[in-house]
Amino acid sequence: MINTHLKKSIRSILISGLALGMASPALADGLTGANVEVRLGYERLDEIGNPDGVTYGFRAGYQAPASKDIVIGFDVGLDSSTTEYFGLSKSHDLSAMLKIGPRIGENSLIYATGGYSRMKVKNFGSLDGWRVGVGWQHAISKSFYVGFEGNYTRYNEFNIDDNMVTLLAGLRL
Repeated sequence: MINTHLKKSIRSILISGLALGMASPALADGLTGANVEVRLGYERLDEIGNPDGVTYGFRAGYQAPASKDIVIGFDVGLDSSTTEYFGLSKSHDLSAMLKIGPRIGENSLIYATGGYSRMKVKNFGSLDGWRVGVGWQHAISKSFYVGFEGNYTRYNEFNIDDNMVTLLAGLRL
């Protein structure tokens, strides 16, 4: 369970970053390179009673220019959530994703993402699935960015759909 102080800290970082993003100057390139990010959002599992809750996690990855206007990348992530259904709850979710998308102006990127996800359910086992999504990143500086992402994950073995919408804040390394 995510602690209340951590929730408030993440929320403050995300809100501050979004506010700063509205006034940021043009950057040489704050959209490419190695990165780490924190995520906080909403999750809903369909087909098993439709429980919902808070999702939170971390990602690490790399983005590079494929051309002047296109960015490609990958990331690996570890997410968890407060979602619970009849005593079953998500322990964690590991993912490996590819992404591609166009730059929007100097500082922003919209992208499509897709890849693999493995969800560990407490007291049950693991489920393998595929994930697709869309997102937006905005570089506040060369080393700090904010954004949001929406994902759909399908775990076919038990016909479970996992829908997540997250805000994110990240650092370029």
